Amino acid sequence: MILRRYNISGIHKTTKRRRKIIVEEFSNSDAILTAISRGLTEPLEITEEPPEPPSEKQLKYASDLGAIVPLNASKDDLSIIIQKKLDRDSDPNPGLIDYANHHKLIFSEYIGKRALYNRVYGSLPTKDRAAFFIFSIYRWLTDDRRSNLEIHPHRQIFFDFALQVLDNEKIITSINRYSGDNIRFFGKIIQSNGKEILGGSTNTIAYKAACEYLETTLKISTNKKIHRFKNDNPKGNKTDNVLQKTVGCLVLIVVLFFIFVFIIIVWALLASLFK
Repeated sequence: MILRRYNISGIHKTTKRRRKIIVEEFSNSDAILTAISRGLTEPLEITEEPPEPPSEKQLKYASDLGAIVPLNASKDDLSIIIQKKLDRDSDPNPGLIDYANHHKLIFSEYIGKRALYNRVYGSLPTKDRAAFFIFSIYRWLTDDRRSNLEIHPHRQIFFDFALQVLDNEKIITSINRYSGDNIRFFGKIIQSNGKEILGGSTNTIAYKAACEYLETTLKISTNKKIHRFKNDNPKGNKTDNVLQKTVGCLVLIVVLFFIFVFIIIVWALLASLFK
């Protein structure tokens, strides 16, 4: 959710004097409730402050990176866009966005997928994090693309696991050692270009406990082999791709050159024979 800045003016219920305050909230209605909780009485005058625009330096840097800058992007938004470009991050799934909004997390609408996973996982309280952890393992093992835990049909099963391990210090510590970025997938995956990428560890006490629980409750196989998939450039290997294309072009040029030389030699020999 996007945090907005509001100027609010109203009569304070104790001093009976007009007072102006600045609050940061997600919406007008939230801002009004905050103002009332701070002693102002209705009717209130409320105006939203426009976000700070990007600097010229930011705009130039974004342009140099080839980033697309939306017309309404603020200075903070452009920082996120630049970082997303540098990380070669992709857009987050709508379900993950809905889940983050459900928990009222603050993030830019231009945030990348890996960045939002980190924001979500790092912000959740322990019980929700444990549920999100086993939910992520379940999605990985079953290729389930539904990414909003709050509306998933097995939600209660995932939270039952969280409640079961909540007092297990070793498992909770193990869960907390993961980052949001590395629970997008687990173990090793191999891209179509042969490059290997490592996800979250499958050798931890938390992963093994989650797998055992999923086998028992949902009867699913947790013996997933090395996963192969088409290269979607999750960490960014643009340099490798460019290098491969360059080498391919050079080979083609060399082959064409030798064909041309061969044709010249054959033509010269034929010309000499028919003199």
